[in-house]
Amino acid sequence: MIASVTPAMLVAALIESGLTAFREEYPDLDVYPLESRLCDRPAAAREIEFLCLDLVNGACLRAVQIGRVTAFVLYQGTDDELETTREVLEAMAMGKVF
Repeated sequence: MIASVTPAMLVAALIESGLTAFREEYPDLDVYPLESRLCDRPAAAREIEFLCLDLVNGACLRAVQIGRVTAFVLYQGTDDELETTREVLEAMAMGKVF
């Protein structure tokens, strides 16, 4: 998912809102800080892992403020899915493929 939020929501608040939504569904969520860029700018980012239907799942949340808009990128999948799709998802999140 790629979205823009207007008026600009604080980047940290947007990431925290996403984490809160995941925690409500998956209380045993593991969260890892991630150094990342989005739209050629330093971005707030978190990588998360959680169990769903006995499968390990992962997701990545990124947000950056660009003027009066906050850009937000989220992708998720099972470990098996991300093994084959992560490279493309990362390229899209970094703005290299659209």
